[in-house]
Order: sequence, then C-alpha cells, then structure tokens
Amino acid sequence: MSIIKLDAIGSTNDYLKDLVQKKQLSDYTVVSAQHQTKGKGQRNKAWMSEAGKNLTVSILKLHSGKKSAEQFRISIHAALAIIDVLEQCGIPDLALKWPNDIMSGGAKICGILIENSLRGLELVHSVIGIGLNVNQETFTDLPNASSMKKITGEFVDVDELVIDLIDSFKKEFKLNEILSWDKLKERYEAKMYQKENWVSFSDNEGDIKGLITGILPSGQLNITLENGTMRSIQQGELQWVL
Repeated sequence: MSIIKLDAIGSTNDYLKDLVQKKQLSDYTVVSAQHQTKGKGQRNKAWMSEAGKNLTVSILKLHSGKKSAEQFRISIHAALAIIDVLEQCGIPDLALKWPNDIMSGGAKICGILIENSLRGLELVHSVIGIGLNVNQETFTDLPNASSMKKITGEFVDVDELVIDLIDSFKKEFKLNEILSWDKLKERYEAKMYQKENWVSFSDNEGDIKGLITGILPSGQLNITLENGTMRSIQQGELQWVL
C-alpha cells in the first residue's frame, strides 16, 4: 500500500486518475489531501470541506477478470467497508442512501464518487473517492450534514482513520471474489436508507412518491409508485427530496 499525501489539490480523484495513466501503481494506492479546492460528488456537484478537518482521499482498486457489468458491486463493497469503520468508531444509525451517500440518522456524513476505467467489456481499475466529515462541526447552508466529531464529541485522527479504512477495504474486496449477487444484495439492503418506506423524489416534471423496495445488479433503484406500478431508477434520473 502506498499513501501519497498532499497539502492541497483540486481533486484527489482527478490526481489519481492522471497518475495511474502515467505510471504503474500498486493496488490500494491512496491519494490523501488536507484540502480539496475542486472536490466533487455525484453529477459533478461540488464537495466542500474545511481544510485539515476531514478525510478526503481517493483509493485505487485494480481489477483482473472483472466485467463492466460488475461495476455496482464495487460501489457496494466500498460503501460497506466505510460503514464497518464508522461502526467501529461508534457512529450510530448508519445507512446507505442510494446511490452513494452514507447517513447517520437523517444526516449525511460521507459521500462516495467512484470512477471506473474500462477496456472493452473488462473493468480495469476503479478510483474510489471518499469525502468523510470527520472533525468539522459547522456546515453552513447544509442542514442535513454531520460529522464524526459532531456526533460523538470526540476528535478523530485522520491519518489513523485512513489506515483503518484501507484494512477494511481489503477485507471487503476479498468477499467480492466469493459472494453471490443475492448475498451481496442482502447485505446492501440491510443497510439501505429508507427501505420499505415512502419517500419523495423530484425530476424535471415535478415530485413523485415511491416505496423503496430494493436494488438491481445494474445499480438501479426499485420503487413502487402510488398507483402500484414498479419503476427502476437510474443514477441521476431522480433526486431525493429531504
């Protein structure tokens, strides 16, 4: 494992994606930054955090013999690895908010951005970006955000947290070699935010309500609409209304 520490960078994901094109990197190479000036989340949304107070890292996961159809499995294993570390740190009521947010109660504590490299139908590597709120306690204009320190009242050593996270990733991705989809789906849905609850979503045509029922191997979210019809949602197709 190699850890590249930076004081400031536009985006750790962009840095690592560029680096892996220029040189051969080992599995679980990590790029960690004290501050990201152009951090990003899903749908190119900005991810803002106070310098030096949070975990902003990107992790390289190399693949061999993996098909492009398995991309959502990578997302699941990454999220479950992070949740395992947070549970060990005493963070309560953790849940996975589809597609890539981690919640503690009703507050967002972590966002994940995974960018996959493909060669034909083969999955070559994944760059897994993690923005975890650690020691930041004030979130201006973000009423649904929280952090580890805000929840527990305790300071967390970010460098130690990175090591714990990599250990958890290694254990989780070993399971990727042996777990069936049904078993992985069961583990994901056991932590799924608002599963079997009615929630509101919005799109360009307005708001809709749906009962969250589960996920598909493609990464789509299954919901049941108020009229009883089933709908499978692609990432970015609808937005949560919280």
